[in-house]
Amino acid sequence: MTPKEQLKKIKEKKPGGTKTIMYQGKNQTLPWHEIPVNLLKYNYVNGRIASNTKEFKQLGKDLNHIDPKEAKKTVGDWLWNKSVPANKKTLEDLRKNNQIEAGVVTSDGIIVDGNRRFMLTCRLNGEDANQRLFKAVILDETYSDNKNDSLQLKLLETKLQITKDEKVNYDPIEKYIRIKEFIEYHKEGQLKKESVIDLFN
Repeated sequence: MTPKEQLKKIKEKKPGGTKTIMYQGKNQTLPWHEIPVNLLKYNYVNGRIASNTKEFKQLGKDLNHIDPKEAKKTVGDWLWNKSVPANKKTLEDLRKNNQIEAGVVTSDGIIVDGNRRFMLTCRLNGEDANQRLFKAVILDETYSDNKNDSLQLKLLETKLQITKDEKVNYDPIEKYIRIKEFIEYHKEGQLKKESVIDLFN
């Protein structure tokens, strides 16, 4: 059974709670579920690691074309090293209080919101005998060749992380890369320039 099929079965179970997000132009209250971490995958186009990904490609490497375990470790190290003091603090909070805020994942398990929490959960699972599950809303969509789906997910990620998550700030270069990406959508007529300006205040 593929991760997507397993996530579909999990989504049919009774949820653990709900999370309200602004998605596709409106507030939506969606159920979240507890998911085994082995069904989930880092979002390689996550704004938080955009500069790392580009640098990695300049070295002739691609996260999509290396061993999945190596890719997972590489991204996990990038996220950890972004802010070690803050990550250590959050790690201890997760250890004591478990995950409080649910993340958001696609239908095939790519993390839209919660890459850092996922990284810390995986670290705890590597330390402890008890394997923690990851709480997340499971969307119907996934990143794909459908540019509209990918745009909607990138907009969601930006609203949930870059414009809201100031606890561990994004580097200016990460914001610049995401803005440049959105301007390309604007040039293609998929996004108004005013929407990009509003996203980044």
